[in-house]
Amino acid sequence: MARAAWRVAGASVTGAYHAISGEPCQDRHRLQVTPGDALIAVVSDGAGSARHAGEGATILCESVSAALAGFAGRGKLKPSRALLRRAYRAVCDGVEAARRRILDAMPPEASLYDYHATLVGAFVLPGSGGLFFHIGDGAALAVSGERWLLSPPSNGEYSNETYFFTQANWRRHLRFKLIEPGFDTIFVMSDGVTDLSFRHNGHGPEPFMPFFEPIGRFLSTTKRDEAERALGATLDTPAARERSDDDKTLVWAQFAA
Repeated sequence: MARAAWRVAGASVTGAYHAISGEPCQDRHRLQVTPGDALIAVVSDGAGSARHAGEGATILCESVSAALAGFAGRGKLKPSRALLRRAYRAVCDGVEAARRRILDAMPPEASLYDYHATLVGAFVLPGSGGLFFHIGDGAALAVSGERWLLSPPSNGEYSNETYFFTQANWRRHLRFKLIEPGFDTIFVMSDGVTDLSFRHNGHGPEPFMPFFEPIGRFLSTTKRDEAERALGATLDTPAARERSDDDKTLVWAQFAA
């Protein structure tokens, strides 16, 4: 049996705020490795103020993942600028598909704003780089040894505001960041995890590597089912709940060269 190109794990846990109020987790994630070994990782954080936020996050993850998988196809992809442009268009197509799917199915009294959710994800070819993509306050990190590349959160005018795929001007807030070749580990996370794993200096947020490094070491030697249980437990410790009462999602992938 051929060795898998990527080791992957992901977990979403309910934050203390939703647990106390009896509401379910509104974070969602989707992890996929295509037959041609492209990594697709998508995380969405449903807005707590939106009535159908969890459903919006689910539809967004499904639609963006499907659009990227559809363009990637089943064969090996050759890295190029044209390929990255196609990935860019696929993300846009996926967001549009999610919006159409909601508009077609939502009840008459609802609006797109009832499905508010953020987006953060990665499309990466093994050993060849790729793209991070965002709408809102999630974050993504690429790591290789002591070298890292951060795609940081984006908030609104105030720190507790952000942007959603359901807004009319979502394209204005859709951001992309190039992942250069050579990074072998990817983390994608909702804002509940950035509260635990980032520190701020005068130049903006940066990853707190003592958070990420032990997680990556453990996951790299553990089967996926066990890894995901352990990852969920890490995000749901009393210390983590004390640092952030938000829902938390963390997705990890490592190129198994």
